[in-house]
Amino acid sequence: MAGQTTVTVELTEPVRYIRALGEPAEARAFRFYPDDPASAVATLKVSDPSAGTNRTGDTLGPDSVSRTRSR
Repeated sequence: MAGQTTVTVELTEPVRYIRALGEPAEARAFRFYPDDPASAVATLKVSDPSAGTNRTGDTLGPDSVSRTRSR
């Protein structure tokens, strides 16, 4: 999207999910356009993968997020 900041999260290991029509797939990265990119990246960095959960309580693998970048 022109004029918006893209945040890309690259995962250290693939995450399995089910597509909308029921087809299984794996993701190694995801991109999104946050309203507040700095806050989104800060929130991702605050997550402590070594503790096993992030701020929302979702379980994470020990090294599930390798890096984030925004442009």
